[in-house]
This record gives sequence, C-alpha cells and structure tokens, in this order.
Amino acid sequence: MKRLPLLIIAAPGAVLAAGEDEESLTLRQAPAQTTAQSGLKAQQIEELRDIHGPVPITGQPPYWAIGGTIAVVLAILAAVYFYLKKRRKPAPTLTPSPWETALAELAAVKELQNQALLYMEKASEILRRYIESRFAIRSTRQTTREFLAGLSHTGQHNPLAPYRPELQACLEQADMAKFARLVPDSAIVAQMERAVTDFVKKTEPPATGGRP
Repeated sequence: MKRLPLLIIAAPGAVLAAGEDEESLTLRQAPAQTTAQSGLKAQQIEELRDIHGPVPITGQPPYWAIGGTIAVVLAILAAVYFYLKKRRKPAPTLTPSPWETALAELAAVKELQNQALLYMEKASEILRRYIESRFAIRSTRQTTREFLAGLSHTGQHNPLAPYRPELQACLEQADMAKFARLVPDSAIVAQMERAVTDFVKKTEPPATGGRP
C-alpha cells in the first residue's frame, strides 16, 4: 500500500523538523516568539512587585513632648499679652494732698507780698480751702465769726480746737485788710505767712510727720 504525503499547516514562525524517515514531524516555536513571551512574563512579574518596602510601625508618639511644647508656647503668648496690656495702661495720676497743695499755693503767692492787701486776701483763701479739704469742715462760705463760733460749739472734740487762737488771729487780720482796707505793714504780712505755713505743717497726718 502506498503512503500519502501528510500536509501540515504550521503556525507562522513555526519550523517543521523531519526525522530520517520524514514520518515524524515536530512543531517548534521560533526563537523570536519565545523571547517575546519571556519578556511579557518578566514585565508582568515586575508589575506585581511592591514599589516601596514595608513601612515599619513605630511606638506611640511622645505626647509629653508635644504637651510640653504647647504649654511653653501658651506661656510665652500669655507673657507677651500681659506685657503689652501693662504697657498700654496709663500711669495713675497722683493727686497732691491738701497740705502739699496749700504749701505750694503759699509759695506761689509769696511774690504778692509787696501788695499787702491782695496778699492777705489770698493767704486767707488758701487757709480756708485747706481747712475745708483737710478736715471736711465748711469754712470757705462762712464768715470768720461763724467759723469761730462753730469751733466753740464743738468743744475739744473738734480737731481744730487746739488751734483756735492762731486761726482767729490770722482770719481777723485778713478781714481787716479785706473789708476795712487797712494796709498791713511788712511785719504783719510776714507773720501771716509764717502762721499759715506752721498751721499746715502741724496738721499734716502722722505718716508725714505732723499731728492730726
């Protein structure tokens, strides 16, 4: 019986290998196709790999360090705030005491001693204002007689009672110059200045060296 030739349709790139009797044929892949498939597999394997390595998990964050930093920042902000607030606060205005005011006013009118009538009037006004502000005794709207009568009625409980004689001398001398237009000489003017100055200094509070 005669053998018929066998036709084999091979895929593109395939090579037919024949044996000695050309009866067995082997289908082999071309080298280019094998190389392409190997490259595709390598690319797929490469894509499956991690881009970055595993991230190590550390312990708990240092809460004490964070809290300490926040506390320091808050303390600095508070210090800056109070510093600026204190800096903007206006300095308190010191009000002069009644005795300081009276002595300053006496020094200011001393240049009027050559005008005896005017000086006696100014000195009397300074004395009355001092009595009213220092002892809360109304004297600026009273006549000399009314003021002295009030001292007599209160007796020894009035803080001005021990000074009644010298106050009477000062006020009556000033009234004579003001109402009778009796011009005092320079000795009486100087005596008026000393009497008012001594009275103010003697009636300063104990903290400043005087007696109440």
